[in-house]
Amino acid sequence: MAFELLESEKIIEVKRRHWFKLFESLSALALATLIVLSVPFVLGVYFPDTVKLYGGEIFLITGLFLQILSISFFLIALDYFLDMWVVTDRRLILIELKGLFSRETSSINYSNIQDVSVTVSGIVPTLLNYGDLQIQTAGEFKKFIFKDVPKPYELKDKILELHEQNRRT
Repeated sequence: MAFELLESEKIIEVKRRHWFKLFESLSALALATLIVLSVPFVLGVYFPDTVKLYGGEIFLITGLFLQILSISFFLIALDYFLDMWVVTDRRLILIELKGLFSRETSSINYSNIQDVSVTVSGIVPTLLNYGDLQIQTAGEFKKFIFKDVPKPYELKDKILELHEQNRRT
């Protein structure tokens, strides 16, 4: 993992973005792939002479676009699976992929939490129950944002419960 647990710290939950966000991104890539694959066929039907003259170039450009789409698929999947929020019994940990070879890990102790709020905007997030969870802190980071987290209200309640437990100890 990209972080180390403190002594006697226990992981309570590990969250990623809602699956619909991955589906949304991959659907756009699938549509782009269908368009790229259909262009040579459409050109062959409507402009057969052009395909005879430039068939190699059309094949090369189509292959190049498919390579770009494959790399995009890989980057989207990598970003989805490597971005995570870890809720432990002592702190919150945010792990974000910032580039292909760079990850940023931030953590906040429950004692630094001042406010927790949830924003759910739109029809799809409301129906599928996902949204943004914002945590206002007293420390170095002004806001700690979990974007597109599933069941944000349940997570908010869990964080506030852990905050209260840590405050009492």
